[in-house]
Amino acid sequence: MIAVWAGLTCCLTSGCGSFRSTQASDPIAEIDRLARKEEPGELMERIIQGEEACGGPEGQAVLRAAYYLKRQEFDRALYYMAKVSPVGPYRSTSLWIAGEALFQTGQLTKAIQILNSLVAEFPDDVEGHRCLAAIYFDISAMQEARTELHEVIRLAPDDYRPHHLLGQIDLDFEKHAFAVEHYKKALELCKIPERQLELRQGLALSLQGDRQFAELLATVSPEEPDPQLQVCRADALWSQGKVEEAQQTLETILEKQPSFPDALLLSARIDLDQSKLDSAEKKLQKLLDTDPHHVVARYQLAQVQRQAGKMEAFQESMKLKEETQKLMDQLVELNQQIIDRPGQPDLCLQIADVADQLGKHELAESWRKAAFGLQSSSP
Repeated sequence: MIAVWAGLTCCLTSGCGSFRSTQASDPIAEIDRLARKEEPGELMERIIQGEEACGGPEGQAVLRAAYYLKRQEFDRALYYMAKVSPVGPYRSTSLWIAGEALFQTGQLTKAIQILNSLVAEFPDDVEGHRCLAAIYFDISAMQEARTELHEVIRLAPDDYRPHHLLGQIDLDFEKHAFAVEHYKKALELCKIPERQLELRQGLALSLQGDRQFAELLATVSPEEPDPQLQVCRADALWSQGKVEEAQQTLETILEKQPSFPDALLLSARIDLDQSKLDSAEKKLQKLLDTDPHHVVARYQLAQVQRQAGKMEAFQESMKLKEETQKLMDQLVELNQQIIDRPGQPDLCLQIADVADQLGKHELAESWRKAAFGLQSSSP
């Protein structure tokens, strides 16, 4: 789950605006605005003007910390934060920078403590709520993540990112109707072209899961170049009885990307439905050669082999399917445990071990990082 959301949480905690007033007559608010909103180059321009231009030595230390935070030199950001009084006029800015830096260095427990202090004292600090939401995602504390995301929506109603993440959560937990609404809202708000494709994919998958096939076909055009969206469209066509058009769509995808997993699986399912057993078997075997733990493909292959009278192969496929299913069930159970009891590093490590057995090595590494962050006790 962490791997799925990694890119989302990264974008959620970047490019944030300040909740403070930015009136020029308030030097503390001006330093806060610069720290939160300006790019590293602009920050350095102010820093090199000297302490007086930064409102004093503490203001300059805050800007240096923000500069290194935005350059992803997190240890140096924390070094400069240590030079700022924890009870001084820059408290909210300092707590935000420290929380972000601790999060990015994997010190999740300390980041949560600091950011909770921030939002308790400054309930309208949108960056604090954003960063807390990202951390709660990483440790599967879903209720807490939802709470923080709704705070972000309250404080930044024009921001598409919390709707994006809420849509991803609902899609992941098969709450498709809710996911559809969140993705629609995210698309309405998002003005960044490179993010819109990801949102459209999420919407299409949500419509597919909710069996809203007519709307799905209205959403994805036949000329759509993205293969994932075209697979969703092909599934909708098949569900509406347009079998030939669905297969033509999938064949077009597979001509360009012969190993595209979702296209292979759906095409094989349609072949099986039409008793084209040889074609279905080849496609499923090709998919399994790449991903031997694809439990749906393994089960579909077993059904093809049973219908073809290949009973020995059928039994072997079912055995492999049961082994994978056992691991998948274990992964689901562990995920539910960590949702019920978030912040448990031992559970994170157990999930990582099962993910490795399933060949999901990026997911395993993400859970190990989360375990390390929860175990960390460094200041």
